[in-house]
Order: sequence, then structure tokens, then C-alpha cells
Amino acid sequence: MVGKLKRLPDMTQEALKQLACLGNVAGIATLTWVHGASAEQIHATLWEAARTGLILRQEASYAFLHDRVQEAAYALIPEGERAATHLRIGRALASRTSLAELEEHISTS
Repeated sequence: MVGKLKRLPDMTQEALKQLACLGNVAGIATLTWVHGASAEQIHATLWEAARTGLILRQEASYAFLHDRVQEAAYALIPEGERAATHLRIGRALASRTSLAELEEHISTS
């Protein structure tokens, strides 16, 4: 599966890595924050992965069609870079989350 993902364009691979860090489903708005691109750019970047049946474009989100695809996308991130990748994504999400929302998520976790 990793080999199949490596045949995709580099930008698509990067977007799939970020999607894998977010889970098996992520909203388009979340992907735009994390990827730093417009919704149109996200759609264009992920189009090839959707066309080949690796992910599914839903109304307002993208989802991996199988957990093995998500695992393979995550495996594309070098092990030494995973912590930094998660930190960058977490900071991007936190910067767009209100203090009240952060407190709510922290108290319910």
C-alpha cells in the first residue's frame, strides 16, 4: 500500500500524511487550516487519491476508505518527524480554536 501511495504526486502524499495524522476522517475546513491551502486547492490536491479509491470525498470531509490506507499514509512520515508533524498540526488547530472550545475539550477529555 505504501508503494501505491508513493506513486501519487508529492503534494497529494503530503496531504494524505496530514489527513492520516488527523484520523480516518477530517473536515475540509480542518484540512485547509492544517495544509494552509484553500478548499479548492485541497480538492485538487486530493483528487488523484479519491479517483484511485484510496479516500472518499464526502460532502464536507475526506475519509480513508480503509484503515490500511490510513496506516500506509502515516507510515510515509519518517519516524523522526512524526512528533514535529503532530505538534505543527496541533498548533495550527489550536490557533483557530477559541479559548472556550479549548477548555470544553480539555474538561471532557
